[in-house]
Amino acid sequence: MAKFSRLLARMCRWLVIEFVPKDDPQVREMLLLREDIFEGYGEGPFEEAMRERFDIVRKEKLPGSPRTMYLMKVR
Repeated sequence: MAKFSRLLARMCRWLVIEFVPKDDPQVREMLLLREDIFEGYGEGPFEEAMRERFDIVRKEKLPGSPRTMYLMKVR
């Protein structure tokens, strides 16, 4: 996730990004068909990696969904 954060920070000044957790119905369905190789994937590690390069300006849970939308600004 740190590499992902660095890449995004080079591409933009502002970022709107959706975090999709593993308990999202679509993700669960996709993981039924393949091995889960994404150990350590979660909202906490995502935020930690993004905070290396971004300030989290706003964070909102999507109603009726386990997903979260973020507005971030490059430091």
